[in-house]
Amino acid sequence: MLSFSGGRERRARYRRPVRRIVASWTGIYQYTIDQVLEDMISRSRELKLRLAVSEDQARQEFTVLLTVQTMNHLQSGGHRLFL
Repeated sequence: MLSFSGGRERRARYRRPVRRIVASWTGIYQYTIDQVLEDMISRSRELKLRLAVSEDQARQEFTVLLTVQTMNHLQSGGHRLFL
């Protein structure tokens, strides 16, 4: 996951553009995407996950992961996060 454990500015710098990209790909409201993102951030903190790749690669992979998790959220009627 991206360095979301950093300061608020760093989280906001990545959060907004990634959320917008996923919304444009899926047509899903940014509010819904933000809920899924919050769940992912919480779970990543619980697991104490850190980057093992460059930030650019992590941003790309995370955008895809967030898209998949958001679609799973809609398809299942609830959110299941498997990490």
